[in-house]
Amino acid sequence: MKKLMLTLLSAVVSSSAMAKWIDVATDTNETILSADPAAIRRSGEKIVMYEPD
Repeated sequence: MKKLMLTLLSAVVSSSAMAKWIDVATDTNETILSADPAAIRRSGEKIVMYEPD
């Protein structure tokens, strides 16, 4: 039972961590730059995007 609960908890946590990434720019080498809108925060007049480790 303990193993089942751990498996279910892992599934819930991992599914909520999935991000919806959007393409925001392409540089001169045609590298696509993507961002997760959920990682963007506004702090006064600044807009900050945190990147995962």
